[in-house]
Amino acid sequence: MRAIPVPLGRIFWLLVVSFTVACASNNSSTESEILAQEERFFEAVAAKGEGLDKLLAEDFFYNTLTGSQLTGAQLRNYLAGTALEVLSFNRHCQTTQLAGTAAVVTGITESLVREEAGIARGFSRYLHVWQKEQGVWKLAARQVTAAQDRVGSNACD
Repeated sequence: MRAIPVPLGRIFWLLVVSFTVACASNNSSTESEILAQEERFFEAVAAKGEGLDKLLAEDFFYNTLTGSQLTGAQLRNYLAGTALEVLSFNRHCQTTQLAGTAAVVTGITESLVREEAGIARGFSRYLHVWQKEQGVWKLAARQVTAAQDRVGSNACD
């Protein structure tokens, strides 16, 4: 049986395409894992902190909208003890950037909450830093800043 000659350049490009597809598939899978953790985080906040212990890194910190800083334990205690009730979270303009075992997720959150004074709607810009610990994505840091009422076609500008 005679071997069919294949140009070396063609083999190279087949390898490049195969590698690119494999990496894109891996990044897509990683991004899906992180976004699932994002969803769990917002669900845990709405549930007064229930489940946050499984999501937060041991040294988690949160720079709040008011400028204070909370640890994971402080955030859980605050959520468990507050009269504030989260009615809904809607996220807009969410982006994810991957860097090895770390990821940064940014976006705008539109929240509807029930307070003692009534129902309030607010917008905030957030930044989450996720790190992979023993095969699980954990939230290492959260920062929130005020955002104007940003809904509509220019919300992500």
